[in-house]
This record gives sequence, C-alpha cells and structure tokens, in this order.
Amino acid sequence: MHCVDPVRLGERLLRLRRRRGKSQQLVADFCGISQAALCRYERGQRLPDAGTLFALAAFFGLGLDELCGAAEEFYGLYRAG
Repeated sequence: MHCVDPVRLGERLLRLRRRRGKSQQLVADFCGISQAALCRYERGQRLPDAGTLFALAAFFGLGLDELCGAAEEFYGLYRAG
C-alpha cells in the first residue's frame, strides 16, 4: 500500500504542468528524468522516487505535502472528524 495514490498524484502533476504551460520534456529535464518517466507518473502508472518528488515539488514551487495531496487529505479528515 502506498501513502500516495499514483493516480491522484498523476492528475495533480498533469494539471500543474498544463496550468503553467510547460512541456513534459522541460519538467523532465529539470528533474533529471526521461520524458517517458514523467508521462508514466502523469498517467498514474508509476510513482516517482523520493528524489524525483523533491525535484517536482521544487519545479512547481510546492512543498511535498502540497504536491502529494497530503495537506488536502489531512484538512479534509480534520474537518470531517
């Protein structure tokens, strides 16, 4: 079991990238990964390793909790609780 849902993370990555008008290749180059790897992350087929998650968060100017949706889940549970 993963703490991060690969499909939700992929949707978030795709949305962030498109909103900023960046290409997969540009993001991949910044993170030191292949464009194909980023494509698999955006499709929810794989999860990035920790180093790639840090690089993605830095690229988008987010904290890891924001990138992975942990903040949303925490506050959603907190409000419901």
